[in-house]
Amino acid sequence: MTRTTAKERERTILGVVYTPDEVARFSDDERPDFTAPVQDEETKRFGVEVTEFYLSDSHARLRRIRGYVADVFGGRYRHARDRHELPIETVTITPHAGGDDRHVAALIQRFPETGEHLRLLAEAIRDKGLKAKKYATLQHLNLILVDRLQRWGKLTSESLCKLLTSEQVPAAVWRSPFREVFYVTALGDKWVYVPVVMHTMMAELFGFALVVGPHVPREHDCLKTVLEAFGHHLLRRSRGAVLVRGNGAEYEILHRRYGVLLSDEKGVIVHDYVDCSCPRDSRALSAKDPLPLPRRLMAQRLRRYHDAHSFECDVVAPAKAPPPP
Repeated sequence: MTRTTAKERERTILGVVYTPDEVARFSDDERPDFTAPVQDEETKRFGVEVTEFYLSDSHARLRRIRGYVADVFGGRYRHARDRHELPIETVTITPHAGGDDRHVAALIQRFPETGEHLRLLAEAIRDKGLKAKKYATLQHLNLILVDRLQRWGKLTSESLCKLLTSEQVPAAVWRSPFREVFYVTALGDKWVYVPVVMHTMMAELFGFALVVGPHVPREHDCLKTVLEAFGHHLLRRSRGAVLVRGNGAEYEILHRRYGVLLSDEKGVIVHDYVDCSCPRDSRALSAKDPLPLPRRLMAQRLRRYHDAHSFECDVVAPAKAPPPP
């Protein structure tokens, strides 16, 4: 694949998450793959890194090199490792209506166990995050990750989001520098993308509020105290700044792409700041941590909570365009 063709492929992947007008604003780059002006502050720029997740390099060659399937069946391998990774096996086809069995050659790709799949996805996020340390200073950086295994076709969107916050992936997200990680996959016959940072942040907030909330003194503004304590938790748990804005019932914690408020009447309110700057009235988080529990005790209880509970939040968007084949 030529460099030009590779960049065209990356730009097509960019169009899975961004509209054609938005894609047109991006400049081709290498570190990261694309950069564009921040929506509300043209003098600043943000970046997007794109990557495709394959089971192995052999799997990638099989999918990406035109005619390679036929080559493999003919015994013509592009890489010595492919002979081991892409073996030809014999399968038996039994006609449903009866008749003789047929024995045919087949190329079989076996999915890893679900836990191993999630571990490999987390590893891909970590690897991209480590490379991002070498990039030029930008206001923020997003990651688009296309999963080429396409194993979740029979899942509901709720079940998929639940999986992505269950194990492995959240830890990689917290340590990564990405403002958002867009996980792209196929559900049924449709391509979708999941904002993984948002789901990870919401799962952490719900667990934190349930663990800490009962210990906040009744004379305090409970919702504000929980949010403020959560902000300090994010400073320890995650990368990037934590800001606040507003007061009282309008008190908001801002981290990465999102602002979070808690309301007695409306529950959890999430503001999505997309690829904009944080609001100008944002300020630094108070230096005083209002957590009513010792941090070590809170961490133990929160870990036990996550071990015993799962989080389900159905925020999945249809792809604006399918990724390249």
